[in-house]
Amino acid sequence: TLVLTVRDPGGDRSEVHRVRFGFRKLTFGPGKLEINGKPLLFAGTNRHETDPVYGQAVPEETMLRDIKLMKQHNINAVRTSHYPNSPRWLELCDEYGLYVVGETNLETHEVRDTLPGSLAEWTAACLDRARSMLERDKNHPCVVLWSLGNEAGSGDNFRKMADWFHQRDPSRPVHYEGMSSVADVESRMYAKPDEVEKYGKSGDKKPFMLCEYAHSMGNSTGNLQEYWDLFEKYPNLHGGFIWDWVDQTIKKPVPSDSSRSYLSYGGDWVAGYPTDGNFCCNGVIRSDREINPAMHEVKHVYQRIAFSGDKAAEGEVKLTNKQLFTGLEGYELRWEVTRDGERVQHGTVRPPRTGPGDTSTVRLPLDRPARPAPGAEYWLNLSLVLRRGTSWAKAGHEVAGGQLQLTDWQQAAPKEPEEAELPPVEYEETGKEVTVTGRDFTLTLDKRRGTLTDFRHRGVALLTEGPVPNFWRAPTDNDRGRNFHEKAKTWKQAGAKRTTDAVKVARESRSVVTVEVRSTLPTSPAASAYTTVFTVRGDGEVRVEHTLEPGAGLPDLPLVGALLTLPAGLSAFTWYGRGPHENYQDRATGAPVGRYRSSVAEQFTPYVRPQECGNVTGVRWGELTAKHGGGLRVTTQDGDHLELSALHHAPADLDGPGHPYELEPRKETVLGVNHRQMGVGGNDSWGAPPLEKYLLHADHTYRYGYCLRAVR
Repeated sequence: TLVLTVRDPGGDRSEVHRVRFGFRKLTFGPGKLEINGKPLLFAGTNRHETDPVYGQAVPEETMLRDIKLMKQHNINAVRTSHYPNSPRWLELCDEYGLYVVGETNLETHEVRDTLPGSLAEWTAACLDRARSMLERDKNHPCVVLWSLGNEAGSGDNFRKMADWFHQRDPSRPVHYEGMSSVADVESRMYAKPDEVEKYGKSGDKKPFMLCEYAHSMGNSTGNLQEYWDLFEKYPNLHGGFIWDWVDQTIKKPVPSDSSRSYLSYGGDWVAGYPTDGNFCCNGVIRSDREINPAMHEVKHVYQRIAFSGDKAAEGEVKLTNKQLFTGLEGYELRWEVTRDGERVQHGTVRPPRTGPGDTSTVRLPLDRPARPAPGAEYWLNLSLVLRRGTSWAKAGHEVAGGQLQLTDWQQAAPKEPEEAELPPVEYEETGKEVTVTGRDFTLTLDKRRGTLTDFRHRGVALLTEGPVPNFWRAPTDNDRGRNFHEKAKTWKQAGAKRTTDAVKVARESRSVVTVEVRSTLPTSPAASAYTTVFTVRGDGEVRVEHTLEPGAGLPDLPLVGALLTLPAGLSAFTWYGRGPHENYQDRATGAPVGRYRSSVAEQFTPYVRPQECGNVTGVRWGELTAKHGGGLRVTTQDGDHLELSALHHAPADLDGPGHPYELEPRKETVLGVNHRQMGVGGNDSWGAPPLEKYLLHADHTYRYGYCLRAVR
């Protein structure tokens, strides 16, 4: 700390300034972007200064909340988009330890082709803004790059700014995405993973970074892991900065109920005033500093300790320390073994001495069962936590987590009971419906709709409608941004407006009855065929198999699944799959496989604008139960994991309202039992689809199945 005191002619102190400072060395040039001799890898985010009550006058309390959340979720760098931030923010970044890209207050966006360009009349203004930032912030060691601005075009004025930065402060590199030729780093915005890999493979020695990527508007931030696989593979890639940290919304009273508030956005303030709607709501956290589900993925992908182990079943695990300057002495390793999601062993060990960049091996005292449970899955869960509290997290806070499957422990599942061993079933068919009755259960299928209208166990209703074919999700912001909700709209009502062509009932044995329903979906430009086969067994299990045969020339599908409506009261949700938070096929690396318990109400994510939410992947089974414990269980068939969602809203309910307060939750539960849902994407929010491997093309047949039965 440097203390500067000004005294008056009489010797009395008239002014005192205190400046905290630090020492570090930045090395940059061809093949180098290093701090203290170690390559910089930005696990970063962009951050606008915003608060839901005070707007751009962000209180220190909010700044502290931001910085602690960043540290807790493994974010190591901030770009001050797109202006120098409050001096207090930089002081906190110095204190808590975050790298900062200090950005000049210069953006001309829609007129960037003209201003400031090479216009001499703008040179002084550009240099003044650069000078003001550097002279104010130069003593902050957290600042590791100077940025010339954002989306302001190119021209001689930027060359002059870069030259001035280099002359005035040769210790720091210069960044500017709009004209990387004058900068020390090659910077891009929203380059797709394949474009990033192309640069990595090129061998170009100029350090590369994404100043903006992973556009996190609404339900987004997909395929983040794919970016980081590349950042860690190619040494000329130096990470990126998520767009962005926090939704820019303002808290307002609900129009119809001033006792409640909501987070408002463009269009909510002055009627008829031009706005970009919710396009400034791109945060991995909300403006009230509650995290969005994508933050869990960010934390996992950004973690700097990795777990691996070919011999995990023997208790041997490798720890790779990717931190630049810190060993593992300050952590403890907590481990547990789960059997089908339930913990059966656990313990805590001190990790071996593992220096920065090193890999070590730890032996865990696993007790391999002499007789593993037939058909059970065994997982080893690993959690590296702080041994002692810090300024940003309490002792026990997890800094890195991992999961390894103990496949060597698994035994084949037991054989199913022979049909001859099952209780008998009876059925009755009329012109309108089919009723199947067995010991303790009965179900009814409406022949016109081709779906169940009743499924009861010991007289208690488990289901009142379904499974209704469903291929639609409430459009996400990314879906809307690429107009996918219009391109794919033929799928929106395809299930609801289907035509039932035939219902065929067959007795397979005294204990098994099948009901086959063939339907036509009114998709355009060609109709699609849809078949559901219900296999009802004497033990009360209903096996459901769906087959979708898309017509020719149809657009991609948002999802392939079915909707079941469950009675009010079945509102406790338990599942064995990925969780505990919402996850999607392109945003699931931070969602370990486990057994999780929630409520249907808690599965709803209040995105600023309602959209698809609440999905969980990798589901082996799920249950919806009432207070007394009874309910409905859904189980995978043939090991093909499901995706489930359980909400008090149907997809159509979320497709249209502009704010969560406008939604009216249903009393019943809407259960989505899905084969797959396409990824959420996030490479950008104005045209980019999810990555190819996360799309659902309508060029082949989809088949999947599951089992329904009562929870006793």
